[in-house]
Amino acid sequence: MAAVGSVMLALVSIVGANRADAASLPTSRTVRSVIVITVGNLVWADITPATDPSLFALLKTSALGSMSLQGAHRERPTAPEMYATLGAGARAVVDSSSGDCRRAASQIRCARAAAIVRANRAALFGAEPFALGDALQRGGIGRYLVAPCDAACPVALTLANSRGDVSMFGALADGLRVISQPSKRTVVLVAVPNTSALESLLDGGAQSAIAAADAVLIVSPDTHGRAVALTACIVRASQRFRATELRSATTGRAGIVQMIDIAPTILSLFNLNRPLSMEGRALSSTSTRSSVTSLVTSLRDINTDARLRDRMLGAGAAILAVFELLSVSLFLLVALGRHNTNAEWLRSGMWNQAVELTAAVAIAYVPATFLVRLLPLGDAGHIEFWSALTAATLLAATGGWIVNIRFGRSAAVCVMALTFVVLFADGVTGTHLEFNAMFGYSATAGGRFVGFGNNVFGFFATAAVILAAWLSLRSPRWLAVSLLAVAWLVIALPMFGSDVGGAITMLAAALCCAAMLFEVRVRARTAAIAFVGAGALLGGLALLDASRPADHQTHLGRLVHAVTDNGSSELGRVMHRKWDAGLHVLFHSVGTYVLPVAMLVAAAVWLSTPSIVRARLRSLPAARAAIVGVLIVSVLGSIVNDSGISVAGASWSLAIPFAVFSLSRIDRQTVAGTR
Repeated sequence: MAAVGSVMLALVSIVGANRADAASLPTSRTVRSVIVITVGNLVWADITPATDPSLFALLKTSALGSMSLQGAHRERPTAPEMYATLGAGARAVVDSSSGDCRRAASQIRCARAAAIVRANRAALFGAEPFALGDALQRGGIGRYLVAPCDAACPVALTLANSRGDVSMFGALADGLRVISQPSKRTVVLVAVPNTSALESLLDGGAQSAIAAADAVLIVSPDTHGRAVALTACIVRASQRFRATELRSATTGRAGIVQMIDIAPTILSLFNLNRPLSMEGRALSSTSTRSSVTSLVTSLRDINTDARLRDRMLGAGAAILAVFELLSVSLFLLVALGRHNTNAEWLRSGMWNQAVELTAAVAIAYVPATFLVRLLPLGDAGHIEFWSALTAATLLAATGGWIVNIRFGRSAAVCVMALTFVVLFADGVTGTHLEFNAMFGYSATAGGRFVGFGNNVFGFFATAAVILAAWLSLRSPRWLAVSLLAVAWLVIALPMFGSDVGGAITMLAAALCCAAMLFEVRVRARTAAIAFVGAGALLGGLALLDASRPADHQTHLGRLVHAVTDNGSSELGRVMHRKWDAGLHVLFHSVGTYVLPVAMLVAAAVWLSTPSIVRARLRSLPAARAAIVGVLIVSVLGSIVNDSGISVAGASWSLAIPFAVFSLSRIDRQTVAGTR
């Protein structure tokens, strides 16, 4: 990570000298009035033309998206934190007592504003609460709140300045009347409790004011405890937005935005500079048009897919573990029979075939979890989902077994190749299968929306290493190295995998595997040159990403710009945050306890293998390269990635059944050859 930091710091001067300012002003005409409506618990599944005709009419002229509610904590943020995040443009932390804002005459005052600012200075996200309110005040923009604030009023954290003040109107008509004042630029925030109240607002006295406003934003940061992954986000601003999907540079996925994007969007409407502390970026709209009904359906499906993924994840991981334990148990049982004269029935080749078939099914289960994403299963029940996944798994394993019988190719290799091909194709086409897949990332977590996540990197890199080792036994070794190079490009390139930690890990694994395949002795000087070259290559990728348009940059390019804007402290904060996330997962993940068991199982499998088989494997450079490559992927990948323990879990979940299959097959062939 230190090398990465050095490369980043070296690049910022280049980027800073050759790019337009990240907070540069838009060229289109400024607006004069913006209405922001916050709605409790507004999700796309609840919006229909029959129940919400006025809202649906507004959708026809608006850009639409789903908003992730990811906050500073790993758990769902509280209501004060959500509203503070809207106003900070970065993930803010607020304790329950500090978010207590109350009415004082014609204002709302957040008495503990200073405490909120101090708490966020010590946090890892660099948020500056009240950044939106301060920026609007400096720009001469009036800030008004219309909300039922007889008791605590956390919604005021969105527009309050750093003193904790924001003007308030007790009546909706008074608040909206300022919209019609041509001499004053204003933002009016209206808080309504639910969808029914929003429909009444749009169909009632606010109809003319909303029509007169230059821009209307409808967001739902508070779900009232409801378990939803995404809430609705609606932007009507004909000067800036087409009536299509919203696009966010922080997610890179059309239709998905974040809370941190709202404040920069409001500032951009007024042609005001985005404060450098704002992690979010101004929203834009896509160029592809579709009907409102189909767009709403698509956004609803993203939410239902995410909820399905979250419901099935625990059981899905348990099933994968059962398959692997079953294949290992059968292998150890066969090994026991080999040494027990009273277990003649275990010496039949049928038991070896059972071991191999079970291991092939365990491997096939992984690509099947991604392939079922091709089916519309978001609203499916448990029976339909597991039936589809079982069918896909058995189809993949059967296909590999047929190839094994007809062409003499290893079924495990065939299924491993399927894993590689599926993830490769998904990586170069936008990772649509990975998004909301069982072992992919989901909108619920909200940490990543494009590129390779930790699990997928572990699967893909392990499959690449194993396939390269196998390919070196049957083809020129340069083909195996070429496969590793292609895998690294897919992982590293910003438009594909965009995985910085994965790029570092895969490069190390690829170089070590290549050296072992060619039986090259690696000296300290060679390793140092490779290390420097890897850093330069990573820096080139960062520079390439940073030079792309903001809407297409990944987190790597945005990090370069953040360091350019905020100095080296930004890089230290990001690295600290990732390290903290990794430690949290390390000590709170089931994988932390499962992985040592998996290592013991792997050792038991190896020790149970006949010595003649072990000696044969030791003599093969390909076998040594595969073992070392998998160890690098699992160990180094766990170190350089946040949530890194999942990399090791994913890697071993493919490597162990493949090892069981291969050892069983070699054992069977060895026994047959000695008869």
